[in-house]
Amino acid sequence: MHRAGLEDEFRKSGIPYSIVGGVKFYDRKEIKDVLAYLKVLVNPLDSISLERIINFPPRKLGRTTLDKLRTLAAAEKIPLYEAIPQAAKAGAGLRQQKALAGFYHLINDLRKRLQEYTADDLIRLLIEKLELENYYLEQITEDGLERWSNINELVASITEYQENNPENGIKEFLEEVSLLTDIDRWNEATQAVTMMTLHSAKGLEFPVVFIAGLEEGLFPLQRSSDSDKELEEERRLFYVGITRAREKVYLSYARTRRRYGGEPLDMIPSRFIGDIPEELLEVKMRKTSRRFTDVDHTRKVFVPNSPRGTGGKASRLKEGEVVLHKIFGKGRVLEVRGSGDSAKLTISFTGGIVKKFIAKYANLRRLTKY
Repeated sequence: MHRAGLEDEFRKSGIPYSIVGGVKFYDRKEIKDVLAYLKVLVNPLDSISLERIINFPPRKLGRTTLDKLRTLAAAEKIPLYEAIPQAAKAGAGLRQQKALAGFYHLINDLRKRLQEYTADDLIRLLIEKLELENYYLEQITEDGLERWSNINELVASITEYQENNPENGIKEFLEEVSLLTDIDRWNEATQAVTMMTLHSAKGLEFPVVFIAGLEEGLFPLQRSSDSDKELEEERRLFYVGITRAREKVYLSYARTRRRYGGEPLDMIPSRFIGDIPEELLEVKMRKTSRRFTDVDHTRKVFVPNSPRGTGGKASRLKEGEVVLHKIFGKGRVLEVRGSGDSAKLTISFTGGIVKKFIAKYANLRRLTKY
């Protein structure tokens, strides 16, 4: 589950939460900006939302132009939105008139699609029309990447909402968001779930810790897999996370995850889970569940039920042999360097994932066929 999903579930369940070193999802500027567009599509008379987005992304519409539109709207006793086509009458410059005409056309065009488009299709079309991906990624900053990632989470949230409520649209989604944020403001409880990054958790301790998103490509990040230095830094962060717990730590990963609201993609559990020494884990086998289950007061993990190979624990593996790993599933040995327990194994798993192991710690089972 993505961050927006976690926050939504906390609100729905009445669980108070706080964010350390960050802003709550629906309070972030980029999320407010996109939601403001949706609000104007549903109700163009929402002047507060309209003023928020009229110059976002930047259209070179300054405060002076907006003031002129407000003055005209007040004099004509019309909503601000209806004053936009009269920009010339309001005294706006030629460049500003052209920008306002483009904005007005965009809103009207999208409003025509409210009935024929589903909520998730409409949000994707809006983002495409606004060219938000280019806007954020061209900034070439961590902040820009994070803001674009948050917008992807919003799209995924709307897609999930649409699937669970096929009869509803953007209007109903906005009503639910409004309700959730209102509930968040009402809750004054002092005890709350604390959400934070692993960087922020350094030096702190908690009775119970949940580490979410333990999937390849997410933790560790995809780009870290190509750099030993970055990979080791993320491994240290994982260690920081699990040692923050005084009583219990839960590790979780998603079996599937959406990217930009698309079809669910199969995810692979993080290699960091497989790196935990087996003697510290209690493995519980279940046929239908992949959820993490209680182990002891410091570690929790669950390994999905796996078919048994006929060859027992793998030893003296050869290139080309098929093996089974408790986390990564079935794979084929690509290379064996060295011998015995210290041999280095390179294995290609389903999905094109290639991993390297030391034979002693690999915990592989030889299979007779792929």
